[in-house]
Amino acid sequence: MHQAQTKLFRKFSQNHSPPPPRRSSALHDAIDKLSIVARVTNAITIQKGLNDKSMKMANLLDELLNIPPGDGFSNLQTLDLKKAKEGYIGIAKDAGALTKSSLDGAKNAQRLKHLGDMGKNVEMLKKAEAADLTDAIGKVTGSFDISTSLITTSLKPVSEHLNLLLKNKWTPDTDQRAKECINSLKSSLGSLGSTLREASKYEDSLKLLWSVINISQSFDVVERLGVVAKTYHNQFNEIRQLSKDFKNTKEEFTKLDSFFKQFSLLRLLKDSISKSLKIRSTTPSNSTKPRLLTSGFLNGLGNVQAVKKDLNNEWFLKKIARNDKSSLIVLKQYLRFFETVSSKSVEMETVFTPLRTISAKPIETSETLLNSAVEVYVNPTQLQTFQKSILEVGECIDKLGQMTANVNFETFQKTIQNLKSFDTSASKTRSLLKKIVELNVLGDRSVFDQLRTDINNINTSLPIGEYFSNIITMRANKNYLKIVEGVATVYEYFEEIGQLHIDIVITNLNTSLPIITQMQPVLKGTNLVDTLECLKNKNFNSSLASDVLKFGSNIRAFGVHAKNDKATISFLDLISKLQNLYFSVKKSLDGKRTRRATGSIDPTKLPNLLASQDLGKGLQLLRQLSEVNNKKKIVTDVTKFSDSVFAEVQKILKTVDTSTLKPELKKMLLDLTNLESFASNHTGQGLRELGAIFEKASEVSGVTVNSSLLEDPVAKTLSTSAVNDIKKAAPSFKTLGSLELNYANHRSTFKGASLCIVKIDEFFSDFFAAGGNVESSSGTLYVGVVGGIALLIGAGVGGFLLWKHLDMLKLLKNPVNYRHSAFTIPEGEMRYDEISETNRHLSIHSAISDRNFERFKNCVDNSADVNAYSCHSNYYSTPLHMAVTRNLVQFVAYLLKNGADPSKMDSNYQLPAKLAEKTEKKEELLAMFNKYSRGKKTHRKLPKFGPSDYKVWIHYNDMMAEAGEADTDVKEAFVKMFPKNMVTDAREATHIILPTDEKGVLSFDVRGDKEMFPYIFRETVLMKNSWMTACLKDKKNFADDYKFQVEGVEMKSETFNTVRLIHQHAQQYQIPYLAGVTMYYHQFPETPDTTFENLVRDLGADVRQDLRYLDRQNTVTASPYYRDDIGPVFIITKSKDELVKEYAFVKNNNCYTIFTYYEFLQFLLAFKITHWKLTGKKEPNCIEKWDELKQSK
Repeated sequence: MHQAQTKLFRKFSQNHSPPPPRRSSALHDAIDKLSIVARVTNAITIQKGLNDKSMKMANLLDELLNIPPGDGFSNLQTLDLKKAKEGYIGIAKDAGALTKSSLDGAKNAQRLKHLGDMGKNVEMLKKAEAADLTDAIGKVTGSFDISTSLITTSLKPVSEHLNLLLKNKWTPDTDQRAKECINSLKSSLGSLGSTLREASKYEDSLKLLWSVINISQSFDVVERLGVVAKTYHNQFNEIRQLSKDFKNTKEEFTKLDSFFKQFSLLRLLKDSISKSLKIRSTTPSNSTKPRLLTSGFLNGLGNVQAVKKDLNNEWFLKKIARNDKSSLIVLKQYLRFFETVSSKSVEMETVFTPLRTISAKPIETSETLLNSAVEVYVNPTQLQTFQKSILEVGECIDKLGQMTANVNFETFQKTIQNLKSFDTSASKTRSLLKKIVELNVLGDRSVFDQLRTDINNINTSLPIGEYFSNIITMRANKNYLKIVEGVATVYEYFEEIGQLHIDIVITNLNTSLPIITQMQPVLKGTNLVDTLECLKNKNFNSSLASDVLKFGSNIRAFGVHAKNDKATISFLDLISKLQNLYFSVKKSLDGKRTRRATGSIDPTKLPNLLASQDLGKGLQLLRQLSEVNNKKKIVTDVTKFSDSVFAEVQKILKTVDTSTLKPELKKMLLDLTNLESFASNHTGQGLRELGAIFEKASEVSGVTVNSSLLEDPVAKTLSTSAVNDIKKAAPSFKTLGSLELNYANHRSTFKGASLCIVKIDEFFSDFFAAGGNVESSSGTLYVGVVGGIALLIGAGVGGFLLWKHLDMLKLLKNPVNYRHSAFTIPEGEMRYDEISETNRHLSIHSAISDRNFERFKNCVDNSADVNAYSCHSNYYSTPLHMAVTRNLVQFVAYLLKNGADPSKMDSNYQLPAKLAEKTEKKEELLAMFNKYSRGKKTHRKLPKFGPSDYKVWIHYNDMMAEAGEADTDVKEAFVKMFPKNMVTDAREATHIILPTDEKGVLSFDVRGDKEMFPYIFRETVLMKNSWMTACLKDKKNFADDYKFQVEGVEMKSETFNTVRLIHQHAQQYQIPYLAGVTMYYHQFPETPDTTFENLVRDLGADVRQDLRYLDRQNTVTASPYYRDDIGPVFIITKSKDELVKEYAFVKNNNCYTIFTYYEFLQFLLAFKITHWKLTGKKEPNCIEKWDELKQSK
């Protein structure tokens, strides 16, 4: 066994190792050394991920073995392969022993379907036979006597002549036809008047026709009777055959009983084979699909085990480890479980080799047959009941008799269709005649009569010049023109009526209608209704019987296949071995997790998966450049081809400009020479110097023509040329076509690799300098990065929320990020539109809305808040959202470069990148997000805001007065110490000092201090009065306003420690807390309190004043942005009991949230954020659907 594995491993190693370069070069040497760094770095990230369980073993092995994500070891560990194998052998044996059924499964399934369909119509059949159709048939036959002259009228000649004479453009041809038109109209206008007068009486003159509207409904049951009768007539012999087959069906049930009892085993077997086949469906080892966990191992398993040699590589020891062998030992010990994983992975590959070569066809056949079997599930109770009644069912069918009545089913069906057409045509005709009458073309007849007179007075025997002035006068008459247009419309309506061909339908029905009554007794003597009721009484289930027969056919087919199938068992054996290896390595991991190393190291310097990915991508491109460098001679040969060759290439690629191909190839040769020279000067140096190769490689732009086109169609077409020189060029172009030649779009990838080299070098430098410390007690090697990756690639809400949570913690720990943010906005306070007070914006928002880049850039360059929210029509969005929805790619790029946060959601909970997917410039916008999200995040640079900018106002109330003279002295001394910072109006202040208790908590008497309450929700910094005392002791405390900022507020004996959170919210111009809320007052004056009302408006609520003006809408679409556990319609009341008495509909309706005045203020101070789209977790009290608004008292 060991020898076999060794041979397989050698074979695998030969197959998967990268091919040796054709010649040694400095670039190859650089790639080899960078590959060492990539592998070792990736091994460290894998080891760390396995240690802290942030990396799943199943996902790691899937990627190493090139198994599609989700189809590999996560599925494999759930399979009971031993039971599946035993089940396959047992079921195959039993299925193979089944004798061939005497029942024709396919035919019986069709027979049973016919019987089942008829059974569904048994009640209808009885209704059809007893239906009295005398009245309906009488209405139809009565309508045959109508006069069809009106509904066959055509006004085409008169309409065309009127248009030609009075409306259409006059041409020489009109001169010739005018006489004809006038003479025709002299006679036809009278007929037109008669027709329109007759149309006005349509309701009475055609009332017999209107009686057939909706008449076809009366014939529905007879129509369905005809369908059943036709099926019965055609399938009688087949249905009768069921009686004989049912006698054998009971025996079939007995044979299949044991298989039905093993249904769960059949399903397990099918699932095991299906999931195992997915594991076999691996991607190619050289797949270009990006690796997320193993990006350092570009050849997959082929170089996983190379890490052991890499750590002993001479260059690595000298330049990376700096000959620090003791630290290197620590690193090797740290990676010992990674070594176990890599060796076990190679063992797994020895199993995969025969898995990849084994024929999948017989295994897929097994899966298909088993899947067909388990698709037919039969309830055991139903099966048992049906087995008992099967013979009785046969007796029911024995009573069936053949149909004796001679009915032409095709004629019957055509008659039914004619009746439906008659019904529809009558309804449409009535509608069109109504429209004709409503047009009232004749009016009061005076204009129409005058038109007739004017036309009759024209003497057409004279030359047209004699009466042309009359025609001109008539053409200028607007009333005449209205008649012309009206007649044209009436003509179109009559044409629609004529196309219904009611006269033809009447003729057809007149001869075929009797067949309707002939169909009613057609089933007499057949006993069909009695038989169907008999089957119903016996609980006959035709679909169940059909399923049983189908199941039997599938099981027999599987038995036949299994007799010759040897591959499936071998396949399951190999999958079982793979599973055992997986459990072995997993068990080893659980028992041997690497312990934490001692010491400390800066967590930001640890290598992470993102760095490993960037390095892997850069290396992949560098290898492709190296391939081009290897074939430099062929590239040179192509540049020497004659102009006639390149002219031929241009002919072949008609839609592609190839004029730059030759100069671009020449430049690429020069760039490669420079890159090789650069590499020769850096390969013997340290990692940073070596990594500079990536920066140099980013200068290679290559060619703009898609290289794959040079192989097909260019090389293929050139090879068929009759010109020898052109034909000889084909092999060279074919070679070029196999290479990657365009690198202009990969510059960012090279630069990303260059940047990650710096981070990796910092890690190794610190590690080996610190004596072998791998991780700190607080740092993470993997999980923090995973959160970022999850956000970047859209892996789910979880990663995004983790990132946002960490970002919020960072803000809270470093208040400098927000505490003076609003004060430093150069454009000043938020402005409100004159049109709507809910619309609010800053200058940066206006510049984006106006698409004025210069003004926008000036705002950003002068430290505008690039993350501040604006509001338009109750929709809140950041500058980034605004720029995205307007397809402003340049604006988006500038925002991202200057601190715009792509993780902020708009008031519809949409990220900017998500909105970009719905725009016209989707690709360009998403490219911007990808480009700037990978680099170092740039924060908005805030202008300096120091103590000299503070504007302080001191609130003096009864509490301070009670404190006595001591407190007053402190205040006066503080004012004298900072006189230039004092202001006399609270509205001008950046800082307001308020009275607080010994714990620094602000105690509010809302009535006495109501004008101060809104400042809690504004940008103003609320300060404890202890700040003054501290400043008198040490003047430096004046600058440290964060330390002395109010943190808590007490109201009604409840303390709310949310002041800093609320202040941060206001400083950052976040979406207001009451966004999505509609506010009503109950039992208050018209305005309960100006200060209060201004506050709720500032917080984003839509204030609707008194409850009596509640919107009378039936549904609610708005929702509180920050809360999903309360209704969006807020009602502030003095008495909840009185409210419910007066407006009962608000009770037990989740749309309404009811507060007393103080309860609402406490609600604001609590400042809870619970909406699941913000927190990522749905709580049990989350409201997912609003009740209807019911306002009736």
